[in-house]
Order: sequence, then C-alpha cells, then structure tokens
Amino acid sequence: MQNNLVLFIHIMMQLVTMVIASAFVFGGTILLLKITDLISPLRVNEEEEKEGLDMSQHGEKL
Repeated sequence: MQNNLVLFIHIMMQLVTMVIASAFVFGGTILLLKITDLISPLRVNEEEEKEGLDMSQHGEKL
C-alpha cells in the first residue's frame, strides 16, 4: 500500500510539473511573438493580402 501511495504522489508531481512547464512555454511564446510583432509585423495589411503576397512582398508576376 505504501508503494502505491508513493507512486501516486510521484505521478501527481510529474503532472503538476508538466502543467507548469507548459504554461511557462506558452507564456514565453506569446511574449516573444508580441515582441517580434512590435519589431516586424507578423501579418500583412488587407490591401497586400488582396493583391497577393508574391506581388506585394517579392514583386513576382506570372
């Protein structure tokens, strides 16, 4: 019975650690994306999107 309790506690500690690590990584990713978006926008504007990204970003034509 003691071994089962120790195993249960160990598994619960791993699950809690996994949730904390996941939250940390998610928050860090959001922070880095926000910083990157301030430096260089991650999306093009609606006009460039309608024109086509090849034309607006690279000047390519068919």
